[in-house]
Amino acid sequence: IRYQRDHFDTGYMQAFDPDEIAREQVESTRWALAVVATSLDELPRWSPVLDIGCARGHYLNLLRAHMSERQLIGVDASRRMTERGKDEFGLDLRGQTFETAGLPPGCFGLVTAFDVLEHVISPAAALAKILRLLHPRGRAVIEVPSEVTVFRAVARAAFLASGGRIAVPLHALYHPSHLTYFTPSSLRLLLERLGAADIVVRCKEAHVTRFAADRYRPAARTAIRAAAG
Repeated sequence: IRYQRDHFDTGYMQAFDPDEIAREQVESTRWALAVVATSLDELPRWSPVLDIGCARGHYLNLLRAHMSERQLIGVDASRRMTERGKDEFGLDLRGQTFETAGLPPGCFGLVTAFDVLEHVISPAAALAKILRLLHPRGRAVIEVPSEVTVFRAVARAAFLASGGRIAVPLHALYHPSHLTYFTPSSLRLLLERLGAADIVVRCKEAHVTRFAADRYRPAARTAIRAAAG
């Protein structure tokens, strides 16, 4: 899937604060590394970092404060977003898909892909490529929407109970650019079949419950936050 527009300028992305999301992504990275008894400082020495689906580079810009000595590379299918990010942050952002960017295999100490796999035609092929990019002691941090959340269960139940009249929550969770949906177990199984090791999976609520509930009417906001727990 190739995006020809900057999604931060659309109504969908204007509902989110990219800096807030980037801060959570940095914390997710720290958490994932800590669970496997390592940290940003302990990644393979001098190995570069790659962020797939980097958009304008907000995540890499925050990560730079902790990894200033490393080469940070971002790739995104939207050239418009990467060009704006390069101007704003001065990062090495490339307007290409990671499959076509000519990235060297076996050298990246950290590869991240936040909300990317659900957009690709073949998640298995994409994950296999990510694993090939890693240094032998490198780590990958992957984040995808989970089918196993309280809010999704409540949204489905409301849709069915209302005969389809309460559909807005489902529209926020399911949209045409998402080609694949994952559960924690399905993602783990896919990684295991590809030969990944030290797999750690945790489940979080959807973006709409964490970052964008305020775009709904007061009653809907209360229901969304209640469903998210």
